[in-house]
Amino acid sequence: GCDAVITSGGASDGDEDHTQGAMTTLGVDRIFWRLAIKPGRPMSAGILGDTPLMCLPGNPVAAFVCYRLVAGPVLASLAGRQATPALRLPVRSGFAHRKGAGRAEYLRVVLSYAADGTPVLQRHGRKGAGVLSSLTGADGLVEIPVENEGVAVGDYLSFMPFRETGL
Repeated sequence: GCDAVITSGGASDGDEDHTQGAMTTLGVDRIFWRLAIKPGRPMSAGILGDTPLMCLPGNPVAAFVCYRLVAGPVLASLAGRQATPALRLPVRSGFAHRKGAGRAEYLRVVLSYAADGTPVLQRHGRKGAGVLSSLTGADGLVEIPVENEGVAVGDYLSFMPFRETGL
């Protein structure tokens, strides 16, 4: 046996979602299918016997976000680590962004500093769930909650640094 199964790719919002059929064929007890997040909506998870199965989207940024929010904490728990929430720091936004209703959105950001030395977040220049380089040049993610319609310059955002040492 194994402790967990993680797939990447084959999870989609459309006809190209092959994970759901495979889960059904294998008799996986589905926990959820589709998350109210962007990127990462088509993720699914289930249990087969005692083994958790997590199906990550194929787009690299979507897979990374789903791993960071869901799969990583599950694996840490299986490894015996105490569950701790991801480090989130309130940092001021240096950008404006509108988003659609119904989903939380996770944006890649770069940490910079204002003239007075206070930290400010700027949106990473590269966008899109398939743009892997948008992760390598970013300092972390910000969450725009499902109930928010967007971000205005000066709003405080929940910053999740890629390095857990933070600021």
